[in-house]
Amino acid sequence: MNTIFRWKTYRTAFVLLIGLNCALLFAGQSHNVVGELRSSDGSTPSISDIEIEAWIISRPDEILTNYSPGCGYGNPVGWWHINIGNFPTNWDNSPPYSDTLRIVFKNTQSGEQTAVIWAINGDDNLGVVQLQPYQPPSRTEVTGIFPAAFTPSGREPYNRLRVDFTTKKETSDIEVMIYDIKGRELNTYQLNQSTELITIDGQTFAFFWNGKDGHGSTVSAGIYIYQINVDGSAPVTGMFGLIR
Repeated sequence: MNTIFRWKTYRTAFVLLIGLNCALLFAGQSHNVVGELRSSDGSTPSISDIEIEAWIISRPDEILTNYSPGCGYGNPVGWWHINIGNFPTNWDNSPPYSDTLRIVFKNTQSGEQTAVIWAINGDDNLGVVQLQPYQPPSRTEVTGIFPAAFTPSGREPYNRLRVDFTTKKETSDIEVMIYDIKGRELNTYQLNQSTELITIDGQTFAFFWNGKDGHGSTVSAGIYIYQINVDGSAPVTGMFGLIR
């Protein structure tokens, strides 16, 4: 009986050890991006008032919050931390790092908010992040474009264009058009009809382009133009490069 008991004990321990090793093997490498949060007047916001959302800009559908495992925000010093090892998809943890993180901070009581874009580098202490009074955009405004030139065959996040923009009001009447430098239309993307154009938060949107025209063919290297049309407002345009 003792021999059978010992064998079962060893077998159980062996199975648990294998399971632990598998979990470590397939889990993302733990790594904290940290900082301090302050209100616009320099005070420390209350824990219950703060909402934090973070995502790798090439994977906006994978979001961590201050309530996700391994993440949080706390008083009295106002420290926050995001464990990027808890994203469903592993982050690029080998130098030179290629992942870029976007973090949005909101105070649900005062309405103050801010957002930062941070290129992960392995030494990720952002220091003090300060909230700002919310000001609704007076017009469509591009808040970020990354990268300025991209390579469709390259590695993420450099293999597609990302354009972030805000609108003066909540609307679903949004389209983004891509033109070549001669003004020829290559493709059109509409909100709620194209996976390339998505809503981030109310009046904040993101557009992604992988360098393909309306026929699914990758276009040649050169300078291209995006045009954002929102609910009859004046269009907003910008230029970017594509490298082959």
